[in-house]
Amino acid sequence: MTGEALPPPEAEADPNDYWNRQRKKESILSLAQSGDWEGVLEAYGADLDYREPLLVWIRPDRELMSFLDAELARLGVDTVLSVGCGCGFLEWIVSKATRLKVVVYIVIFIA
Repeated sequence: MTGEALPPPEAEADPNDYWNRQRKKESILSLAQSGDWEGVLEAYGADLDYREPLLVWIRPDRELMSFLDAELARLGVDTVLSVGCGCGFLEWIVSKATRLKVVVYIVIFIA
């Protein structure tokens, strides 16, 4: 949560309006904080125009999770390694929505 006071939603508000996008992002983060990965996928599926690249750069959905799970199982892969994964949001969804074990390495460069 940003701590900013959001103005009330308007009846016919522009979905690309800054405040509407903030509301959507906070709603998705709230679902994630409560562990509701299915709710996160539903939230992304409910608004095909919504994209928040700071959370996840792709549009996660059940079809993608099923595809990843099936194809990696076919190849005998049961663990995914993610290096420098940003905020780890996609990795969290993959770990919850599939049978895959997800290992994350955060890369921090200090000059």
